[in-house]
Amino acid sequence: MQSWSFYQIFFILLVSLGGTFLEKEETVTAFLNAWIERYQEAWKSARNKLSYLENRERENLQLRLENAQLRIQLETSQYKSDSEMAQRNALNAQKGMSYFRYKIPDKLAPLQLYHLSLYYFTHREYEKAAVIFTHLTEEGKKKVYRTAKNLLIAGLIYYKLKKYTQADAYFEAVLGLPSNFETVRYQAQARLWKALIAQVFKNLTQVQYWLNQLMIHHPRSQEVKWVNHQ
Repeated sequence: MQSWSFYQIFFILLVSLGGTFLEKEETVTAFLNAWIERYQEAWKSARNKLSYLENRERENLQLRLENAQLRIQLETSQYKSDSEMAQRNALNAQKGMSYFRYKIPDKLAPLQLYHLSLYYFTHREYEKAAVIFTHLTEEGKKKVYRTAKNLLIAGLIYYKLKKYTQADAYFEAVLGLPSNFETVRYQAQARLWKALIAQVFKNLTQVQYWLNQLMIHHPRSQEVKWVNHQ
């Protein structure tokens, strides 16, 4: 019968334990890598679906605005004097839009401005759409155009312009409206867009917060399905 020394037994145990530790470490590493990959794929899928949603919304608006000829109305409405230009610049500065060069056309009714802003939105002229949407959603006592849908579109426009602070404010405004049948689907989208803005700033705590809010308030929404899609 073979006799084993203390050092031989100690060496065998050390190798055995070391192998077990390495196996566990590899298992944990594989798990973390799989989790990170799934998280990244979920975000990629969510971004693709949001892009699809935007394109569908744009196509629907395009059909409504076909043959509108609003471009002609825009070109016929220009400033008549330097004093008018100065006054408009001052108004835009008060609204925090001084970085936009586009000026709202005169002599157009609010409904015409609304359709014009949708025209610009569908044609990806986001700066012009932003100026008009801001004017319509912030001006006036009744604020007829300050609806969940319009506020969400305004936030999306500012997001496309990479004005994330303004975009976040509009998405927050959507969430500030009473939750009902008309607003709930826009509020679901607003929560997802706020998560995307947090992702831009690499604020993972806020990303997780808004994704949790989305799942809590809209567990059966299409947006939750996008995030959970593998």
